[in-house]
Amino acid sequence: MNDAPRLPRFLTAGCRDDAPPERLRQVALVNATLLVSLASALLFGFLAWRRGDTFPALMNLSFSSTLALLAIDHRLHGDLRRTVTGSVAAGGLLFWTLIFHGSVLQSGFVWMILYPIVSLFALGLRRGLVATGIGLAGAVAIFGLSHRIDAIPAYPLELVLRFVAVYLLVACLTFIMESTRQHFTARLEEARAQQERQAAELEAHNAERAGLIARLEGNLREVRALRGLLPLCPGCRKVRDDEGYWSELDQYLRAAAGTELTHGVCPDCARALYAEFMPGKSPGQ
Repeated sequence: MNDAPRLPRFLTAGCRDDAPPERLRQVALVNATLLVSLASALLFGFLAWRRGDTFPALMNLSFSSTLALLAIDHRLHGDLRRTVTGSVAAGGLLFWTLIFHGSVLQSGFVWMILYPIVSLFALGLRRGLVATGIGLAGAVAIFGLSHRIDAIPAYPLELVLRFVAVYLLVACLTFIMESTRQHFTARLEEARAQQERQAAELEAHNAERAGLIARLEGNLREVRALRGLLPLCPGCRKVRDDEGYWSELDQYLRAAAGTELTHGVCPDCARALYAEFMPGKSPGQ
């Protein structure tokens, strides 16, 4: 049973616990953005409907419906790239529409400043920069047409210049933050991969050492077994030492164990050699 909190489980959209950290970050970011954007669109649509402003209400309702469909599609198919691309495109269209319509007190363009943040964080640096540039170009085009088309509110040049400056500043700061994050993420991934390689090498070294210890123990058992064997020549009765030299038995025992041999005659040899001196025995016996 998964004991993780419900909110993180929802934000990761069912990703496995062993998924790469970058994948978990992307999925959580996309789901959180979809959730916040959907709630905001529904709220602003409801407020516009209350004011009797039908067009913004329908626009926010359409945007929230698109986000809901993208979220469902991501849950069903798990295609993060398609979900992110669709969400960023829908957000750009929404921001352009806000500029085109003017929204409340002609302040809809303010929301366009969020577009570089969403684009760069969700799409990455390269694709995010392209989306950011397209968003700015579309906004500037609408600003330029505002004095020619009556349906578009007229935006003063000073306001447009301020917007462009803030938009570019937000884009630059977001780019720096994202590039810095990616740099340190890459370094952390490299350090983790190096630790995994070192762990694998250590495990292989431990296995090799264990095999060597097993071989040494086997050799030790063989040495202990061979210690009880003494090479003895059957002809001259000389003994071979560990270095391969042959020596007399008494010399070997003296060198190996410090044992000195004394002379004596066993009963069999005494009967064979000295039978005539033994009482009760005849030489023929």
